[in-house]
Amino acid sequence: MRHSAVTGNKNSKDIGPLLSVLYGLQVMAAEAKWLLLSTIRTFEINQLKKRLQEEETLLGSLIAETLGGSESETITGLDVQACDKAQLNVALKQIAFIKDEIAYLQRDRENMRQEFYERRKKKLGIA
Repeated sequence: MRHSAVTGNKNSKDIGPLLSVLYGLQVMAAEAKWLLLSTIRTFEINQLKKRLQEEETLLGSLIAETLGGSESETITGLDVQACDKAQLNVALKQIAFIKDEIAYLQRDRENMRQEFYERRKKKLGIA
């Protein structure tokens, strides 16, 4: 009765050194692919975070413009009639959309990582 070093199963054939190297190369290739995809996704998320900051800055400047630079007024004194409702709505919708998109991309990146692991396990016959 033999014990396989890779699968941990008894009665499996031992893998030779060349097959071990082949498995190692497959794992390295998969990790390189994951690294590339993860880097691209992280870049995309960072770009969206920058866009979110721009939209929040725009919203802040619209509110400041509405307040007219008066230091005595607070945000509760914001006269929505005086400012451009359309611009405020667009800014608020953009902020909500970008936040949702960032959350989606972060979840998708984590799911993609799990899928990579599962495919690799299946391909190499590791349970």
